[in-house]
Amino acid sequence: MNLAWLLYSFEGRIGRRTFVLLWVSTLAVQLAVAAFLPPNIDDDPTPQLAAAHFNKIWPSLLAGFFCAWANLASIVKRRHDFGGTGWPLLADILACAAGLALWWVSAVYRNVPLAALTGEAVFFLGAAYALWLVLLCAFYPGEKVANFYGPSRVTKKQPSGKTQRCVGAPPRIVGKPRPVEPAPAPAPAPQSSPAPKAAAQKFGRR
Repeated sequence: MNLAWLLYSFEGRIGRRTFVLLWVSTLAVQLAVAAFLPPNIDDDPTPQLAAAHFNKIWPSLLAGFFCAWANLASIVKRRHDFGGTGWPLLADILACAAGLALWWVSAVYRNVPLAALTGEAVFFLGAAYALWLVLLCAFYPGEKVANFYGPSRVTKKQPSGKTQRCVGAPPRIVGKPRPVEPAPAPAPAPQSSPAPKAAAQKFGRR
């Protein structure tokens, strides 16, 4: 399995175990990065202080961006595994962004209370849907056959004890084996009638 494809590609499909391991790994990276973040600066810092603070936190922001990208890619590939698409995730991201934008408008223009309420409602609905989507990807089983997004991931046992990944078309469903019918016995060859014995020649007495 290609690591770059696993982390950053939106094509193909992955299973539940891979999805959970990837999310646990990215969460551990984000927690480790957050532990080394510098303390917050004042509300009204000088440009020099703000630039120095940004130079300290930009590696953490970059790590967070790549972890978030890997999480989004894993959700799309996991939805592919049970025949879904990634478009609901994009709609959810746009909804959360719209909620944050309305929230920002309400913070800047304090005389728009409706924008604050709408922004909070849209954002929290998008966050709830995102949580439901993560739980669905973590527990919902994938399709055991090939689909539009990739081949089957089901493995089968070989006589040698090794497992082989089934790829290509969906496996054929084979019923009970038919009993083998014995081959018909060959017909006996026609026997030719024996030639009539020549009549013994009788010799008279001289």
